[in-house]
Amino acid sequence: PQVTGAVFDAVDVVVDQAPPPSNSPTPCSRNRPSMLIFGLLLGVVVVTLSVALVLVNTLADESDSAEVAVFPSDLPSAFPSTNAPSLSPSTLSLYLRVLREFNNSLSGLTWDFSSGQSYCSFYGITCDDDLVHITEINLSYNDLKGSLPSEMGMLSSLKYLDVGSNSINGAIPTELGMLLSLTKLGLDINSINGAM
Repeated sequence: PQVTGAVFDAVDVVVDQAPPPSNSPTPCSRNRPSMLIFGLLLGVVVVTLSVALVLVNTLADESDSAEVAVFPSDLPSAFPSTNAPSLSPSTLSLYLRVLREFNNSLSGLTWDFSSGQSYCSFYGITCDDDLVHITEINLSYNDLKGSLPSEMGMLSSLKYLDVGSNSINGAIPTELGMLLSLTKLGLDINSINGAM
């Protein structure tokens, strides 16, 4: 019981020694307007930096897409699948240019570049598992007429090319020799001449 009384006495002493409340401003209350202004300025700076970052990212995206301007109508087919790896705009432009040349050089093809569908779903075209790189073109027995475009030599992933049994004429494009992945080339039963 005596220990309890001593504790109360000590508390009483501390309470008795506390200064009486006053109405004079404390250091924190004197700086309250300054702190409020500082907080508002900090908020404005954060918002401004966020907007600037969004603008920079938007401009960077626009500059990346500027390379695709060659074929703006083909942008929906830029990424054949929602989970496909990204395809650089310059590679996309190249593939589309080669396929357009192929389509323009040979009558009888029904590829529709304005439909928004992926070139990997075009008749006779096979792409890799990621639906990005063209690995096969099989257009044999399609009554195609015209000549093979030299741009086909730019399809570096092409392993199989068969345009046999058509009415294709002209010389074999020497650029086909650049297709280092090519394992099968079918040009038979056409009016094609020359060497590779």
